[in-house]
Amino acid sequence: MAHNRAGKFTRNFKLGGAINSTNLETSASMSADGNTLLFSSDREGGIGKLDLYISRKLPDGTWGIAQNLGSIVNTSENEDFPQLSQDVETLYFSSKGHPGMGGSDIFISNWNKELNVWSPPVNLGYPLNTPEDNMTISLSNNGQFAYISAHRSDSYGFQDIYKVEFHNNVNNKSVFVFANHDGTFDSSFEMIVSDAQNNIIGIYNPTQKGNFIVILEVGSYKVTIEKGNNILYDELLIVSGYNLNQGTIFKTLSLK
Repeated sequence: MAHNRAGKFTRNFKLGGAINSTNLETSASMSADGNTLLFSSDREGGIGKLDLYISRKLPDGTWGIAQNLGSIVNTSENEDFPQLSQDVETLYFSSKGHPGMGGSDIFISNWNKELNVWSPPVNLGYPLNTPEDNMTISLSNNGQFAYISAHRSDSYGFQDIYKVEFHNNVNNKSVFVFANHDGTFDSSFEMIVSDAQNNIIGIYNPTQKGNFIVILEVGSYKVTIEKGNNILYDELLIVSGYNLNQGTIFKTLSLK
């Protein structure tokens, strides 16, 4: 940590043994009042690879023992890049373990004061999340825009920084994520989506997570999954106005 004094940063210093360990600590987010710190670590005793931990500042100015946020937030995969809201009641973070669209997606969880727990994380959905890696989000104080780190088709390199503006426009598309009940879809699978007139509107390959992601407007569609010349799944999918308000919709399929 380093302090800004009259436009100049002081010499940085470590946050101490409650925060830093002999393992990996990759990212951290401090509350506006400087009394709460969330960070990621792969230290022993965690639930998965990188887990999220919380520490609160003690009266003497040192940091208290870090507590794992638990299995509601943490999974067997990486949870990283926590970002706290100004009121310390909303947590944004990146996860590879929760149901998502690609490798890493951005999720949101709220602090429940009555139950003293974080709520089950919710995927922020498209267009913030895509089939590629989406790693971080930092919101402005007024909540009208944010900066995200993502890898997209127009990126200059791997992870680029993008500015996101939030509008109150009505969403006219739904995001469907199709998972395989018996495992994952590998590169030998293919999804074909046709409209009501049997016109092919898209042919999709699995994401790196082994699922299919399709973005559709209101209407009727035929969804087919093939492997080689064999049709393993087909259904009539109706996208209604109700679906538009559900955000990302996850469907687990059983193949023939």
